[in-house]
Amino acid sequence: MLDGEQGEPVRQGMEIIVQLADFWEAPGLIPVRGVHMPGASVKTARRAGRKYIRWCADSGAWFVTTTTLNPGATDLTGIDVGVSQTTTDQQVEITESYKRMGAIECHTCTPYLVGNLPRFGEHVAWGESSAVVFSNSVLGARTNREGGPAALASALTGFTAGYGMHLKKNRMASIHVSIEYPLSDPSEFGAAGYCLAKQYPDALPVFTGLPEQCSMISMRALSAALASSGSISMFHAVGLTPEALTLEMATGNRKLEKLMIGEKELKETIAFLDRNDLSDVDSVFIGCPHMDFEEVMHLGKLLSGKKVSSNVALWLYAANSIWSSCERSGLNQVLRDSGAVLVSDTCPNITIFKEVIESKGFKSGATNSAKLAHYLPSWGLKTHFGSTEDCIEAAITGKWRV
Repeated sequence: MLDGEQGEPVRQGMEIIVQLADFWEAPGLIPVRGVHMPGASVKTARRAGRKYIRWCADSGAWFVTTTTLNPGATDLTGIDVGVSQTTTDQQVEITESYKRMGAIECHTCTPYLVGNLPRFGEHVAWGESSAVVFSNSVLGARTNREGGPAALASALTGFTAGYGMHLKKNRMASIHVSIEYPLSDPSEFGAAGYCLAKQYPDALPVFTGLPEQCSMISMRALSAALASSGSISMFHAVGLTPEALTLEMATGNRKLEKLMIGEKELKETIAFLDRNDLSDVDSVFIGCPHMDFEEVMHLGKLLSGKKVSSNVALWLYAANSIWSSCERSGLNQVLRDSGAVLVSDTCPNITIFKEVIESKGFKSGATNSAKLAHYLPSWGLKTHFGSTEDCIEAAITGKWRV
């Protein structure tokens, strides 16, 4: 590959992988089971990335491992999410280039829900920070937080550099986090993760005190929050994640610093994320990370027979394949009848949200996602943070916690 026998795109891809291995002093290269492509949006790829991806496709390059696409900048099914026609056209170009190389056009941040599901111990090359944390932690697969060029290189070559989270020695916990308050709602899991990562942004935490019956929704909320307020790539949860059957297993029998998160810390974190001084709400965003079938079912129960306020946009995000399953189950009609908008292919983090605000006139939003509550204010939207129930109530009444 490095000698160019399989074409110039593959040669350049292998050159990137080899240089990463040299820089990190990796002992060698590792074959990957799959790739999740972070550079799949206009926002992340920009002009240079768009041109390079098209060049690879025009050169006849073909991905040699399962490759899924992260969210793009718009909904490709035709739902109006408020971006310009230029953004839409550029997104179509990027997506078509990836498809010509064999990528799966799922445009989701939850590739494990749409078929890109590695087994325990398998090596992958994934971008999208919440998916990386979930993969390393809950699935027990192994991946670093890949950027667009490195992920593209792995898709073209089938290899990654064997450093970082691919090595067992780097997957040991560095801090013990004791949850001293019973977490129930997924938003509380997000707040707990945000609290830890805000203080220890580069840690590898091991959690104790989480509920024995912990839903996948809560684990995904925790993964997303850890990745947004810090640069964390993995966590352990004793009795819940596969590399932490015991505390000793997660720590390698080492004594670690202990951080306690109780009711006080949790409430302070929720208050920090819910820093919107406006009581009126004009937009509600649910689905960061993208929802699974169980979450859509829950929303169907909350919205059945109800109507979203005419002054509020309720946008729900999931992968297109999830919406297809929900359509066959009748859930989509319940949601549409309430006035909700069912969005796929994109999310507020990966679209060009300033275009959305300008187009839709949003001023005061709400979300149940700690990750989204972290990012939305930076793009000009005052944001409330709370449970799914809080958000649905706001969508119906137009007010936050009446």
